[in-house]
Amino acid sequence: LTQRLGIYLPANIKVNKVMEQLGDIAKENRTALADSGKLFTQLLPPINRIKGGVAETIAVVDAFGKAMLIGGVNTQEAASATIQFGQAMASGKLAGDEFRSLAEASPRLLQAISDGAGIAAQKLKEMSAAGKLTSGLVAGALLDQTIQLQYEAAKMGQTVAGAYNEAIVAYQTYVKKFNEETGMTTGFVDLIRSSTASLVSFGESFLSYTKDSECSFQEIASLISVIWDMFSSLVGY
Repeated sequence: LTQRLGIYLPANIKVNKVMEQLGDIAKENRTALADSGKLFTQLLPPINRIKGGVAETIAVVDAFGKAMLIGGVNTQEAASATIQFGQAMASGKLAGDEFRSLAEASPRLLQAISDGAGIAAQKLKEMSAAGKLTSGLVAGALLDQTIQLQYEAAKMGQTVAGAYNEAIVAYQTYVKKFNEETGMTTGFVDLIRSSTASLVSFGESFLSYTKDSECSFQEIASLISVIWDMFSSLVGY
């Protein structure tokens, strides 16, 4: 997720700051951090096209998550709805199967779009079929309804599943910070890559040797055994 954010974010925006904000959103809205992060990367380009930026994109991610929460959508349904919403917004309009699925999953989301855009709820289906529910219109409507959605979400009581998700997100953000300070993951990746390169080089030399010399089966088997012992020692088996 951190690497994906680094690709999408402008140079003057710190990845860590955005990660913290997405983590807070995931905890508040009881969604997976990865889902919130992916939705952010899908929404940023279309929101950029309507002259919005990172702050507006984060607000729309939050508003969408809160609409799901208020609507009583469970974790699995929320994950599916997040994918559909992200795909629709990335395509430039909310229409077809995505519109129908989201309408079924969270009527509260459609109500927020209706209220924010000043369009009668019954007209949304019509506009969707005509391709008029554009990403810009939807994003603008959700931005308009952010405060109302925050107000309603604040009334939602905590659940066991919500507390569990909060713990998972907190752990994920802690691991990220720990890795940044210690470089443990980077060092481990470098070790694996270096070891793999050494094994590949050794394997190529071995194949060349067996082709160019007359080795007996026992000699080859013995050499393979030595290689396996070296590899087992390297990975700790």
